[in-house]
Amino acid sequence: MKQGITTAVATSLLLLSVSAFGADETATADEVAAADEVAQSDETYETDEIVRPNYNFAEVDFVYAEIETEVGGSDRNLYFPEGIAVRGSYAFDAFEDLDGELLLRGSYYTGSGEFKNTFDVDWDSWLLSAGWLIPTEDTVGIDISLDYRNDDIDLSSRDADADGFGMSFGVRAAPIENLELGVRLGWYEGDYDGAIGFTVNAAYNFTEQWGVNLFWDQINNSSDTLNQFGIGGRFYF
Repeated sequence: MKQGITTAVATSLLLLSVSAFGADETATADEVAAADEVAQSDETYETDEIVRPNYNFAEVDFVYAEIETEVGGSDRNLYFPEGIAVRGSYAFDAFEDLDGELLLRGSYYTGSGEFKNTFDVDWDSWLLSAGWLIPTEDTVGIDISLDYRNDDIDLSSRDADADGFGMSFGVRAAPIENLELGVRLGWYEGDYDGAIGFTVNAAYNFTEQWGVNLFWDQINNSSDTLNQFGIGGRFYF
C-alpha cells in the first residue's frame, strides 16, 4: 500500500508540473500579444505625428486682386476680379557638409479687370527665388531667400512696369495635424524703391498629397499698394 501511495503522489506532482509549464506558455503568449498591441499603438502615433510642413508642392489659385495707385492726379483703386496664379516650391539637400536645404520658389499671376467701365486693366506678375531652409524643430520651417520680382501693369492709357531684387524671410508652422500657417516678409529694391512685401497663408491638407491654401499677398511703397487674395488647390510631391 505504501508503494501505491508513493506512486500516486509522484503522478500528482508530475501532473502539477505539466500544468504549471502550460500556464507559463499561456502567460508568455499573452505578454507577446500585449507587446504587439503596444508596438502597433506606437506606430499609429508616429503616423499621426505633427511634422514640418512639406516644401515640395505645386499649386493653382483663383485670385482677386486690387491696386491702390494714382491715376490722373487722383488716388484710384484698380480691381482685377478675374485672375489665376500658379506657384511652386522645392527643397533638397544641395551640400552634404552643410546643415539645411536649398529652397527654390516660383510664382506667376495674370489678372484682368476694368476701371469704371472706361478702360481695361491687366496685371502680370512673376517671382523667382532661391534661399536656404534652416534646420529647425520638427513642426516649423524657416528660410531666408533672395528674390527677383517683376510686375507688368497695363492701364490702357499707360503702362507701369517694375522689377527688382529683394530679400525675404519666411516661416511655416504646423500647430496641429494637417493645418499649416505661414508668413513671409520681404524688402525689394530696383523699381520698387524699398517696397515692403508680406504674405500670410493658411493651408489645410486632406491627405499627404492634396490640400487647399488660402492667402493674402501685398507689396507697397510710398505711391502704390498691390494686393492679391487667393484660394487654390495644392499638390505635394
